Amino acid sequence: MPLIWVNLAIGLRNWADRVPWSWPRQDLPASLMHYLIDYAASRGINEIFGDVMAENAAMLDLCRHLGFKITAVGWEGVLGVSLDPLRR
Repeated sequence: MPLIWVNLAIGLRNWADRVPWSWPRQDLPASLMHYLIDYAASRGINEIFGDVMAENAAMLDLCRHLGFKITAVGWEGVLGVSLDPLRR
């Protein structure tokens, strides 16, 4: 079962912190997520999942908007997100 795991709480933020200030930062997380979903679908990957800090309202809103399922993972302050990019 092919899948992609991304630490959404850390991975995108660490990458975004290294982006030049001249780039439009507001749409960067959404653009990266769309790219990741499209890439996964093109490769036949049937699951993308990751962890998001519960206080990261912006990322949780983005995940909801993109159709991710959000669940408790058993760690305080952390939520799991998952999506089947082939069923979007």
